[in-house]
Amino acid sequence: MATVVTVEPTIVMCKAIISNPYTSFFIKSHEVTLSINRSLSAGYAENSAHVTASPRVKTVKIQHMIKTNKNEILGSVQALFFADTLVARQVMYDIMNDSEVARVR
Repeated sequence: MATVVTVEPTIVMCKAIISNPYTSFFIKSHEVTLSINRSLSAGYAENSAHVTASPRVKTVKIQHMIKTNKNEILGSVQALFFADTLVARQVMYDIMNDSEVARVR
């Protein structure tokens, strides 16, 4: 019998799925390339990659893990974008208020 881990109150994931290195890599690389390429990069055989990819993407637990991973990546990208925006604004402010910068009229 598999041990279960509660991630959210309504979502229960099988610990065996999370601990499988092939599945874990498949989920992490899901947004990067097509399903077959994901299966290949996760370490599945080239001849069976297309067979492996389709059912994995349809699994509810894996879909949830992919969505969670996508949300984490999106959050990281948004945080980086926000930080870069603040730096860019500070640079522009410094340039605009620098008395030594030649003024273009």
